[in-house]
Amino acid sequence: MASKKLCVVGAGVIGLSTAVNLIECIPNVTVTLIADKLSPGTTGDGAAGITGPRPLSFGHTNEPMQRQWFEDTYRHFESLMKSESADTCGVQYLSGYYLSEDKPSLPWLDLMYNVQLMSDKDLNKLYPGHRFVCIMYN
Repeated sequence: MASKKLCVVGAGVIGLSTAVNLIECIPNVTVTLIADKLSPGTTGDGAAGITGPRPLSFGHTNEPMQRQWFEDTYRHFESLMKSESADTCGVQYLSGYYLSEDKPSLPWLDLMYNVQLMSDKDLNKLYPGHRFVCIMYN
């Protein structure tokens, strides 16, 4: 089989993750990274992510599959938070709100701890113009 040559621009967390994924998924591939800076000093050094009850659009991916993806991810983060290395891996529970003008489909809402929907009365009082609020706290 002929070797494939691909290029990824950027060596931050997204660029490196993309390069690794290409190498793992495509047989006989050579990946070249192009970047003006390498760590330290890239945005990847302080990159973070938030997982929570947000609506996601994965094209034609059905809700049961999205739910499974979220559950697998959430349980992995949960295991990190309960591990001895929790302080050093940077995974933690955060409080917050999800505000929306429309009530999105949230097929995984019941998988999370301490999540509740705000009542219409409180919503109109605190966040006029929004129709949906999800409160997350720990």
